Amino acid sequence: MSIGLLLQRQGKYGLLLVAVWVWGVVATAWAADPERAAEHLRRAETYLSEGKTTEATLELRSAVQADPANVKAHRKLAETLLKQGDGAGAFREFREVVSLDPDDGEARLKVARFYLAARRFSDAAEHASKAAELLPERFEPWLVLGRARAAEKSWAEASEALDQALKRAPDRELLWLEAPGSGWPRGTGRGPRRCCARGWTRSRPPPPCGSRWPTCWPVRSGSRRPTP
Repeated sequence: MSIGLLLQRQGKYGLLLVAVWVWGVVATAWAADPERAAEHLRRAETYLSEGKTTEATLELRSAVQADPANVKAHRKLAETLLKQGDGAGAFREFREVVSLDPDDGEARLKVARFYLAARRFSDAAEHASKAAELLPERFEPWLVLGRARAAEKSWAEASEALDQALKRAPDRELLWLEAPGSGWPRGTGRGPRRCCARGWTRSRPPPPCGSRWPTCWPVRSGSRRPTP
C-alpha cells in the first residue's frame, strides 16, 4: 500500500504511523556503528581462538546490535550458537544472514536443514534449491531437497534430486542406500537393487539396516523385487 493511500484511508492516524515508521528507519541508521561492531567482532574472534565461546557470544551479540547489517557478525554468531546447541538462536541468525545476503549458499543450506528438521518441507525445498544453484559442486543441497520432496511424496522430484546428489558424491556410501527409497513408492524397480547393492558392498562396516535402512533388507536378503 502506498503512503498516499494509507494517509487517505487512515487520516491523522495514518500520518502518525508513517511518522513512526520514518523515525524508526532514521533512528536505526543513526544508531548503526560499524566501527564498534568491528571491534566487538575482533574480540569475539580472539575469544573463539581461545575456546571461550560464552565470551565470544556476548561480543558477537554486541556486534550485531552495533551494526544490524553486519553479515559477518550474524554468520559468526549463528555458527557459534549452533556449536553451543542453541538451534533456535542459530536458525534466527542464519535466516538473518540470508535476508542480508541472499547469495550466501552456506547460510541457505543451513536454513534448509533447519526447515527440514522442523518438517516445513516446502520451505526446506525452496532454500535447498537456491543453495544448489549457489553451491553447484556440493551434494548436500540436493540431499536436503530430495528428502524434502520425498516427505511431500513428490517421488519423481525426490529421485531426481538424490540422483544429483549421487553424481556429486559417488563415494558417499550411505547415499547409495538412501537414494533408491524415493523411487520405490512409484512402483518401479529401476535403480533400487543397484543402489542398495552398491551401498552394501561399499559401506565399511555395513550400515545398521535393521534400524536405519529397513527398506534395503529385501535386496540384502536376495529378494527378486524391491518393496517399499
